[in-house]
Amino acid sequence: MQCYRALPHKQRREIANTFYITTIILIHISEAIRLYQLRSEPLILTQYLQYVIAKQCSGTLANLTTTDPFQRSTQISSRPKEITIQQLHDEMEKLGVVVIDIRDDIIRIAPVP
Repeated sequence: MQCYRALPHKQRREIANTFYITTIILIHISEAIRLYQLRSEPLILTQYLQYVIAKQCSGTLANLTTTDPFQRSTQISSRPKEITIQQLHDEMEKLGVVVIDIRDDIIRIAPVP
């Protein structure tokens, strides 16, 4: 019958570090996947918002935001062409669109689920 023999301190630490490092790697992978999933929905919503604005409001709004979803945030910056920014702001708020004025002639529109 063999008795339990403790490993020297250095060997115990190496074994513990191996599991610790593996755990940290798995945590980082799961966080990256979760962040990608969290980022993908706003990208899709913003892309759809940009599509709707281009199709429905091309005569009313000039798009100032890049069409590349990875180079923009989750809002669209636009400039009204034929109406004032206040008129546009009021009409969009009536429709439930979240609108933030950022300058005298530019409006920022964000999709909110």
